[in-house]
Amino acid sequence: STFADIMAEEDAEARRTGQKTRLTVGILDVFGFEDLEVNSFEQLCINLANERLQGYFQQCVFAAEEEVHRLEGVPWPTDLEYHDNRGCIALITNSIFSMLDEACSLQNSTEAAFFSRVAASCGRDPFFAQARRRRLKEDEGFIVRHFAGDVCYVSASAASSPDLEREGGGSGADKQALIQASADTWLVKNADRLLPELASELRGSSSPLVATLFAREQGDRRGGTKTSVVRRFCSDLDALLLDLSQTYSRFIRCIKPNGLAAPKVFERPSVLAQLRCLGMTDVVKLMHQAYPTRIPYSVLHGRYATGMPPVLAKLMPRDFCEAVALVCEVPPQDMHLGTTRLFLRGGKGDFLEDLAEMDLSEAMPLLLKKIETMNKRRAAGKIVACAVRTYYLKTRYQRRKTACALIVRIWRGALARSKTREGRRKLREENRSTPARLAAKAAAAAKHAAEAAAQRVRRV
Repeated sequence: STFADIMAEEDAEARRTGQKTRLTVGILDVFGFEDLEVNSFEQLCINLANERLQGYFQQCVFAAEEEVHRLEGVPWPTDLEYHDNRGCIALITNSIFSMLDEACSLQNSTEAAFFSRVAASCGRDPFFAQARRRRLKEDEGFIVRHFAGDVCYVSASAASSPDLEREGGGSGADKQALIQASADTWLVKNADRLLPELASELRGSSSPLVATLFAREQGDRRGGTKTSVVRRFCSDLDALLLDLSQTYSRFIRCIKPNGLAAPKVFERPSVLAQLRCLGMTDVVKLMHQAYPTRIPYSVLHGRYATGMPPVLAKLMPRDFCEAVALVCEVPPQDMHLGTTRLFLRGGKGDFLEDLAEMDLSEAMPLLLKKIETMNKRRAAGKIVACAVRTYYLKTRYQRRKTACALIVRIWRGALARSKTREGRRKLREENRSTPARLAAKAAAAAKHAAEAAAQRVRRV
């Protein structure tokens, strides 16, 4: 493109003059997701760029975070899921664009044949749908399920048809402009060829830049290189994503508050739908369940270990950072010790983050003051713990003493009652056996008297 050639010339000029750029700050302003009344080849390219950048955002925020947690040995939330749009990207680049290039390379191919082939080949893809709800045939349009919603893409013949069911409002001039923009077929837009006479005139232009651009294009054609819009577009996207992967990226997500462009008006359903489509709800879950804040051990240990008390200074970096985190009143359940870094839940380590970047002369007194406060709390805690334990042991002793006295009283009462019952039983048995004993004694006495009387008689 013209912009790419201008930038290439600028880079070459900078190299010739010896200018070297070591650090750069780039801003990528992404064109918004498009779902117009008539969506054609241009909208598919724009939405593909949004899909690729959304995939890069997910890779930076979710996939990269999960990999860091795994390498550091920090647990990753098992119930945390996010929308993966790699299938939609593969559908567009590997299927739709590939078939569009093949259709452009055939002499007798038509736009209707291209749409029919897309419908037949991609019918079972979960990110693809037929355009029957828009009252379109297979050779007139198809629907792609993007991360931001379903979009119906139509052919040039369907865009110009009065029977096309359109959504939304808009003036008649706007609709005519959309139809006129979609007048060229997808094959013509993808080929992007100039008439030979026009190309010859442009190569002979008096402008050196214009002449150079079209002379280069003619050289590419003579060398047998066949280019198309989708090839150049995908190549530019690959180069963009490669550049982004080599940078430290920050993301600013823009939300459209209302459809009226009115100030201080928020349409809650629309805003919530946009947040969900952008994956921001998943990001909030990640910030809440995972450990998004992390501080290398070397940062805290290297800066503050030498000025700490000997008890802390002799600790290993991992144990030192854990001790510092506890000193700074970070709850143990809100932090996790990784292999090389201290992981903290969102918003739980603000002071530690400031400590890692604070000037040493300012941070050391604050840290020592926190250590002194912690020591006082520990001493007070010991006194309170001793008092509480004394009260607990005394109370437990009193309860056990009372319980023992009660048990002894109950046992003695039970033993006395048992002895009483046994004595009563024996007495009853003795009372039942007394008449029989008396009768036996009387009989024995009578017998003895009779025998004595008989002996006296015999003597006489």
